[in-house]
Amino acid sequence: MKLDLSKVKYSNNDKRLGITLPTELTEDLAYFMGVHVGDGYMSIKVRPHAVDYHFLLGGHLVNDREWYESVIKPLMKKLFHIDVKVLCKKIVKVEFRSKALITFLHHSCGIIYSPKKNIEAPQIIMAARKSIRAAFLRGVADTDFSMVFRKKGTYPSIQHDTYSETLHVSLKAI
Repeated sequence: MKLDLSKVKYSNNDKRLGITLPTELTEDLAYFMGVHVGDGYMSIKVRPHAVDYHFLLGGHLVNDREWYESVIKPLMKKLFHIDVKVLCKKIVKVEFRSKALITFLHHSCGIIYSPKKNIEAPQIIMAARKSIRAAFLRGVADTDFSMVFRKKGTYPSIQHDTYSETLHVSLKAI
């Protein structure tokens, strides 16, 4: 599926860094979108003399560090030609400022700005083929799902907790 990039804007810094954006919805992009829906933050803050485009993915410092290094960092390089640093302080995170990335995710992919209280699976995901929807679901699962053991000797259950009812409904539909 081709993506509409007509509303995407590049800053001079985006151009200097050589950021590129996908033109088609692929499984890799759908997975990344799912990761962002699960653990991402993006905002635009207008200040008196500047506009700040802020993107962040954040996870558990101990449990997610290796995954950020081996999966997220190379995926961002592949999708956007962005060399990110995985930072480890109180959380493990990838933080980036990019007008192109924020406007792309919002306008071309249909992801809402943070806070994500009423977020749902984007329409381009819901309308995509099964493998794209599955990749998106894997991205959300890798960030927000957990395996729960209720009693010793019973089968585990997979659980998704969210405060966004709209996300819960759209994930059930997938």
